[in-house]
Amino acid sequence: MPELLDDLRVLDLSEGPIGGMTTMVLADFGADVIKVERPGGDPWRTVANAPMWLRGKRSAVLDLTTEADRESLARLAEGADVLVVSSRPGKAEALGAGYETLKTRNPGLVYCAITGFGPEGPYAGYSGYEAVVAARMGRMLTFSGLADREGPAYPAVQAGSHATSQAALHGILAALMAREGTGRGQLVETSLLQGLSSYDLGGLYRAQLGDRHPEVFAGIVMPAMPTLNYHALPTKDGRWLQFGNLMAHLFDNYLAAVDLADIFADPDYEGSPAGWSEEARERLRDRMFERMLERTADEWMDTFIEHGGVAATPFQSTQQALDDPDLVLNGHVVERDHPTLGTVRQIGPLARLTATPGVAGEAGPEPGEHTAEVLAEAAPRGRHRP
Repeated sequence: MPELLDDLRVLDLSEGPIGGMTTMVLADFGADVIKVERPGGDPWRTVANAPMWLRGKRSAVLDLTTEADRESLARLAEGADVLVVSSRPGKAEALGAGYETLKTRNPGLVYCAITGFGPEGPYAGYSGYEAVVAARMGRMLTFSGLADREGPAYPAVQAGSHATSQAALHGILAALMAREGTGRGQLVETSLLQGLSSYDLGGLYRAQLGDRHPEVFAGIVMPAMPTLNYHALPTKDGRWLQFGNLMAHLFDNYLAAVDLADIFADPDYEGSPAGWSEEARERLRDRMFERMLERTADEWMDTFIEHGGVAATPFQSTQQALDDPDLVLNGHVVERDHPTLGTVRQIGPLARLTATPGVAGEAGPEPGEHTAEVLAEAAPRGRHRP
């Protein structure tokens, strides 16, 4: 069966998981992805998730500090549809791999540049490490209160890396669709800063509206994290449950299921939890902790399922999640053989397309494994040249 992107050739000059995940999705759906690496290979190959985002690709090593390999890259770009880089602004240009340089060889090239803070502004030249960008964007202060102290909390999950990879993917696909009508490629830009910008839209709009309508927002203090509705609680057997009862009726259902509905007779608990006093919230929080310790996680889940209308689930490690039937039965987890690691379980294709399904590629290449064959194919294909 023909694959969705099997006529697409992609040059992946990015290093690390952000560009790696972007081009992994393209490879899963049939694109010929050539990972162009520095001598010695991508230094991010040593991270634990590298076998996943290297899958289904070929590798060519080029030393872009030499004129000969710069010309080799230019010839590869002549026959490419997409090129992806992830570096500070100006670095690719200094190596002869910038958009303005390569588009003269292939006007149909869709060139995606991923940076930390974007191409403009005082932080444009900073390295794009997620922790630095998350601090700048305010994500760490969003979680203030999780620790029993003032100040920010460190979010360990690299949500911005995933979001940025998907922003790059969306931009690439949109540019390819535009090329169908114009015959010309374009520069696609995104950044970790942009990828993280959507994670606190409520706070961003609340701050703006508070400035415009202070009389409406006067006296409204957002409760500390975690809120009573969105809480992690321990159970009798030492396991933890995560709750997501953000809607009022779901939180009411939870209180009824755990026999704490007596609070509704207390005038301290009238209206939304956001309007309760801090003392009242903490008093209920203590009761929630005490009540959940009376039963095991499985016993509580049986109660919630029987009751219906309570959003809760036991915590799992990421390794346990790979055995979760909802992930396995829907093809979200796949097994692939790796020449040194053996059988490796990893995340499957991004989405399931019934007519043109994606397939997670085989184990990724060694650095430079395909250099000779890739350079032999470097003659221009000419499909998108004027």
